[in-house]
Amino acid sequence: MILSKIWERKIFFNILRLTCFFLASVFIVVIFIDLSIHGAKIFSHSKTSLQIILNYYLNLFFIQFNLFLALTFMLAIIKILSDMNIHHELTALRMAGIS
Repeated sequence: MILSKIWERKIFFNILRLTCFFLASVFIVVIFIDLSIHGAKIFSHSKTSLQIILNYYLNLFFIQFNLFLALTFMLAIIKILSDMNIHHELTALRMAGIS
């Protein structure tokens, strides 16, 4: 019983760690793409400040969060399962009777 909790925690925290990493990576890419598209308009106004730009990207992040989270969770699951398959951890779990 305790062993099953150990592997469940390992998989959970690996997925959580990779999801956060992929979420940050995807958002940074979105910021760079958005700055390349709208950068001239953003910096041409005299009232533009760092606070306004940070608020804009924070709002953009929360508007697109559901899409980003689904994408990054899927990528994390694929990465974890493929790593477990490469290291034969899935086979070991199946041999132990864990589905």
